[in-house]
Amino acid sequence: TILHIHGGAFSSGNGSDFLAMGAAIALAADARVVLAEYRLAPEHAYPAGPDDCFSIYQGLLDLDVDPLKLCISGDSAGATLVLLTMISARKSGLPLPAAASILSPWVDLSMSSDTYVSVKDPMATRESLQPYLEGYLKGRNATDPAVSPCFADLAGLPPLLIQVGSEEVFVGEAEELADRAAAAGVKTTLDIAEGMPHIWHLFASFLPEAKDAIQRIAVFFKEHVR
Repeated sequence: TILHIHGGAFSSGNGSDFLAMGAAIALAADARVVLAEYRLAPEHAYPAGPDDCFSIYQGLLDLDVDPLKLCISGDSAGATLVLLTMISARKSGLPLPAAASILSPWVDLSMSSDTYVSVKDPMATRESLQPYLEGYLKGRNATDPAVSPCFADLAGLPPLLIQVGSEEVFVGEAEELADRAAAAGVKTTLDIAEGMPHIWHLFASFLPEAKDAIQRIAVFFKEHVR
């Protein structure tokens, strides 16, 4: 079983938007994919989204999904929700998933990376993301590890696959996350896809690089389930 948590700047999107990508991952990994639905900002600010995702993860365990055969993935803001879900599970003493993949991760909500300036991303900028962030955080400090898992204690988390495109502003924090996770003892793989935009996985029906990325996720998960 793979639990996938969608992105959307914590404020938009739903699982249905990711049916095609979820199906592609399911077929490649020979797995059941569960698409998470969670409350969205600004109507439901932090911590509603993280709380919902953790409840979904708990629910899968309550349904007797074997954690040794359970993986978790998320894209963009969903990457933050994946990491916070696993950190909450660790804190609560629940079994962690066998592996996790995060795609085009927005995991430093302070947006401190130089790549917000150096990368000319047509889909996201620091300025365009700021209103969504304000609606989600409602004044909470964006450097708080409880909201920005890039700064959290990552020790004890399962093997982590990070995929990011070279043409997105998030590439800098993806690299920082990989460094921090590896330093914490997490088995970490960072894939930087040359020339790819934000969540290029969505274009797997016609883009070879997207098909390759999804296949890489499937292989990674199969390597770690038992």
